[in-house]
Amino acid sequence: MLEFLPTIIRDDQLLELPRPVSICRMHDSWDYLKLKVPRQEGDQISGTSRDGVDIVLEGQVGTQGGELKLSEQTMLETLLLLREALRTDDDTLFDLSLFRDGDLSTHRYFRNCAASRFETDLSSKRIFTYALTIHATDPVLYDGALPG
Repeated sequence: MLEFLPTIIRDDQLLELPRPVSICRMHDSWDYLKLKVPRQEGDQISGTSRDGVDIVLEGQVGTQGGELKLSEQTMLETLLLLREALRTDDDTLFDLSLFRDGDLSTHRYFRNCAASRFETDLSSKRIFTYALTIHATDPVLYDGALPG
């Protein structure tokens, strides 16, 4: 049985996103290469290609790894750990697993991901919120064991 459990995978290390995760949106887009021939009316489409996928996740720092987080310091440390895990350069992309099977061996995941936006709201003492956008250059949602 699949369980929604967003997790960042980098160098065989797994970091579950703080929960609850209340929003998960995937934005697909396609690139249409249009060439206009002089003195010919209308669009001339020469082909389409699928772009990468943007995954938008929004959540709260309520639990991390099943453990309840209540103090402001602990919630802040959790967000800083997530912020560090999202940091990439040209050579260090990560994988993003969205679903995990109950036996922990099967995942539904994206490869070659990088964070493009990370926002946090630290104004409430009771619960901190976050929103992040992750871009997967490979638009395929893989099914199976994690690579590595």
